[in-house]
Amino acid sequence: MVGTNYPQSPTSDQQESHTKGRDVHKRSPTSDQQETHTKGRDVHKRLFTLNEAGVYIGLSHWRVRAIIYSGQLAYVRLGRRILIDVKDLDAFIDSKKQRECVRHSRREV
Repeated sequence: MVGTNYPQSPTSDQQESHTKGRDVHKRSPTSDQQETHTKGRDVHKRLFTLNEAGVYIGLSHWRVRAIIYSGQLAYVRLGRRILIDVKDLDAFIDSKKQRECVRHSRREV
């Protein structure tokens, strides 16, 4: 159309200069990864969100929240966020382990 001031799409030279020095295809780590990279060092994540804690122990985040509110699992509150220490999750799992098999007696008829 003549007389309209629509912005033109950038040329390939303008796109290169805009993204120069950055890897635009680099993906950020997903939330379910337990490791993060800091200045070339591998750092294991210690605090999990409710979703991450649920994935870690195989429960929904709602069930994790219920376990916290029942007092069975400790948590860290940072502002409005509820975070769970991986050590507390491991302790919770260990507390639920059972070694003995519970035998149910058969009713005699």
